Amino acid sequence: MEVRIKNLIFLLKNKTINKEAIWSRTSGENEFKIEFNNATITTDMWYIEDKLFYDFAILNENGDTIERISVNTLDSDYDDYMIISDFYDVIKNNYFKVDETIDSILIELNSSAKIGSNKKK
Repeated sequence: MEVRIKNLIFLLKNKTINKEAIWSRTSGENEFKIEFNNATITTDMWYIEDKLFYDFAILNENGDTIERISVNTLDSDYDDYMIISDFYDVIKNNYFKVDETIDSILIELNSSAKIGSNKKK
């Protein structure tokens, strides 16, 4: 993986961790995107047979893919796989507010108040 791309991923991952990036879903089942003034970045995850794939893509202002890195559990460089898979996990957890949800549950569990509800959804 090119050094500039690694740096881009590192910076975007840190912005996301620091709640300074706004991600949204795409029409893909597991795909997320973030839009910049002249570009869009997407990240995705999927299975084909028993291989787990992760994808990182940069699209220009016209929607053309100008960079794509796809990695999988069996055929990819280990470092590249770890960078892209970790990036995806950070984005997914941020989008679904995983840390906030777990922290909220822990606060309730550590209080003396009753928990749970009879409400039916």
